[in-house]
Amino acid sequence: MRPDSGRSVGYRLAEANLRQFIALLAVTFCTTLQAADTVHVRGLIHEQETDRPVAGAVLLLSDGKAEARVESDANGRYECRLSPGIITGRFVDVPVPLITPLRAFRAPITLGNGEAVSLPPIELRPGIAVRGHVVGADGKPVVGATVQAMWTVFEPWSEGYISGPKWLITRSDEQGKFVFAGIDPVDGPRPAERGPRFWAARGSEATETFVSLPTQPDGPIELRLSRNSVVSVAGGVVDTSGRPIAGARVEVWTQWRTDAGFVLAQVPLFVSLEHEIVTDSEGRYRIPQPLDRKQEYALMATCDGYLPARGTWYQPGDGAAVESPELCLRKLRSVAGRVVDCQGRPLPGTRVFQAGDNVQVTEAMAADEGRFSLTGIAEGPAFLFAERDGYRFCGVDAAQSGDTEIVLARDDEPALPLASLPANVMPHEEELALARRLIEPDVQRALRLGNHQEQWNATYHWRRLNPAEALEQIDNGMIVDLTSDDKDFLRTQIARSLVRDDLTEAETVANAIEDADRRARALFELAASGIDASPDTRRTLLSQSLLAASHAEDPSLRALWQACVADVYLDLGDVDVADRLLAEAGTTAATLPLAGGGGSSRRYIAEVLARTDLATALNLVRDLAEDKDRDRAIGKIAYRVAAKEPAEAERMLTMVGERYHRDWATVRVCYRMATTDSERARRLASQVASPYLRSLALGWIARGCAASDAHRARRILNDAFEQLKSLTLAGESRFYGPQSAAVAATLLLPVVEVVDPQLVREHLWRAVSFRRPYSVSDQEDLLMENAMLALLLARYDRATARLVLEPAAEQFKRRALNETGRCQVAVVYAACAIDPRWCATLAEPPTERRPFRALGWHGDLAWALAIPPAVRTRLLFANLPGNDYWFPGAPDNEFVLEF
Repeated sequence: MRPDSGRSVGYRLAEANLRQFIALLAVTFCTTLQAADTVHVRGLIHEQETDRPVAGAVLLLSDGKAEARVESDANGRYECRLSPGIITGRFVDVPVPLITPLRAFRAPITLGNGEAVSLPPIELRPGIAVRGHVVGADGKPVVGATVQAMWTVFEPWSEGYISGPKWLITRSDEQGKFVFAGIDPVDGPRPAERGPRFWAARGSEATETFVSLPTQPDGPIELRLSRNSVVSVAGGVVDTSGRPIAGARVEVWTQWRTDAGFVLAQVPLFVSLEHEIVTDSEGRYRIPQPLDRKQEYALMATCDGYLPARGTWYQPGDGAAVESPELCLRKLRSVAGRVVDCQGRPLPGTRVFQAGDNVQVTEAMAADEGRFSLTGIAEGPAFLFAERDGYRFCGVDAAQSGDTEIVLARDDEPALPLASLPANVMPHEEELALARRLIEPDVQRALRLGNHQEQWNATYHWRRLNPAEALEQIDNGMIVDLTSDDKDFLRTQIARSLVRDDLTEAETVANAIEDADRRARALFELAASGIDASPDTRRTLLSQSLLAASHAEDPSLRALWQACVADVYLDLGDVDVADRLLAEAGTTAATLPLAGGGGSSRRYIAEVLARTDLATALNLVRDLAEDKDRDRAIGKIAYRVAAKEPAEAERMLTMVGERYHRDWATVRVCYRMATTDSERARRLASQVASPYLRSLALGWIARGCAASDAHRARRILNDAFEQLKSLTLAGESRFYGPQSAAVAATLLLPVVEVVDPQLVREHLWRAVSFRRPYSVSDQEDLLMENAMLALLLARYDRATARLVLEPAAEQFKRRALNETGRCQVAVVYAACAIDPRWCATLAEPPTERRPFRALGWHGDLAWALAIPPAVRTRLLFANLPGNDYWFPGAPDNEFVLEF
């Protein structure tokens, strides 16, 4: 028995809509082929391990406007014609038991003009098979039960990873048996927690919980149906004024968590994948299958003329029938207005469009008298953009009523310069006072009533805002079961918190740390920070760090801190002292293992040693056991020497084996190399595979050569934005992943400010216009992206940033975001950058709250406010997407304390 194929892409449509969507695309594709030049493309699909060709795999190749459906032949080959541009692919079907990947290729492919082009080979790997049976409450087999397997995966994509849900659906046979094939294997620890979940239902019965993989490998799964613990769910869909919406389509999504409360997966349930759930004339709906009251659910609604939305995550609770939290949709509206020049003259023929406030871009051309009318604008905050040859790009907030006027300035007309704003809206002391007011009740409650973890967490947060009191809490034994290692860790954190206000007290706390390695690190951090400390004071701290390191039992740690101390001595100009330390550290490093802690120490020591002895530094890392560690080390060394030795930096990049690590290193190398060899940097940037990273590399090069050649810097910067624009025009949402054209463009606004402050406003609007279309179902990912965008926009225009953030902030208030997810953290950080007082009003604490969980949200805001304004935006941004972006300005040595 073969299960139905699970659909899972970066943005997903309901099954009923998907077929209609593909049919429409097929028509569009045929029209496109007739109207444009095309390229003959060929490809190959084979198995990863055996290299055998895969026949019968169905693939959709897309250029953003049209799709070509192809099927591999007996030799695993396929071919078709496509228009030049950026293309991606996704599988409709693959032969069992192969795994259907989230994306066909590991990165978007730029298809140029040519007679014929061979696409990168696609490797498919076999999945695992899971067998089981469905029984009733009486233990007898259940025939015809619907069974769903569901899981989340992380797969390589572009210059990082993309995550997404997958699911398969089948039915139990005459003996109640079922089998799933093509499930992604679970690698690493705790497979039962990280692996797929299984659920079955038939009629008014369903499994009482989602079932994990058995602990026995290849063991069968039993899914027992019952009327116990199931509940009937109904609800309503309304617009923002509370009026019911008829004809809305509703999907049921579920999620499950780790024991610590972090969400592992979010997937749609088959009750909406197999049955269309539509609201009646009163906006009401009823879920046709019973749901398990112990699980978490959220309802997704879509309707013509409205933006799709997902409701609050909730557990149904007790009772035979429950009411789901109400779903509220924003209506799409029309906006009319005029486009004029700075003298008020109409500009007919101007393109006016919206992007990011609908599921697709909508546009219109200004007619006589510059009048335009544009449909598909979201109710509430939304933006309009206008572009015309010879004029500056412009964006405006769409009027809620009446006309929207767009004023375009000619390219040769002066524009008001736009400079970056201070990161803090209010004085820093007022920010800290606000943070204390927010979390002090939770801190005190946790210390009185909480368990060890809650008390530890409370002290960890409080030490940023009141380090002296946090130290007293530790010394007075207010935290139960506090180990000496716990105390050392917290004292290290407190020393960091004191460094800006009382370096002497920070030094005292650091010297009270018992563990020699932790003490060496804390003293090094104080010396390396260089905050309000004389060179002699820093040298004293460095000497104390070396003394502590000499007592560390692990030779790799002693050598590590010798190298780090030498790094600061080089900055202070004490070259002889640094050389002596580096010689000793390098000698020790050469004796260390090539893996584990020894390999890590080799890498960090080599990064510093490269400043004075590049050959020896490379010898320390070229044979590291882990390829990724070697690639990272060589890439970091190339970055360290890029300005001083650009040719050597280029040579080292060729030594980085994995393309992912090489591209990341290249972006950073270009940033530093551009100040001394911008031509070489430009050549390296052109070799970066990811179009996002390639654009960022160009932007950093423009920053590096702005002082010496402003005209050239402007051309390079324009190339960067044009590449990001091409991604947007190609339908960027097709390859939803770790990078974003809008966020990348906003990261480059400080570069625009350096090149020409008069260009900042125009490029800010370009960045906002690069937002992806509103997601049909991956709403939390899209809202997080908008939150990241708002955080960066707040450096220049807090009003625009707030308008970008408000849809995510509204979801935050409705509790449609997971309190343990990155999206909620992103919303808090962005709202804090816009106005901390507004941020503090976004979420009310739950009625019955656990102190640890309540502190989590307040702690995010308090942590943000505790960061010194000078480095706040960069540190907040770096804390969000992990390695998805690089924000220049961090210390070369990652052990250097920033706050």
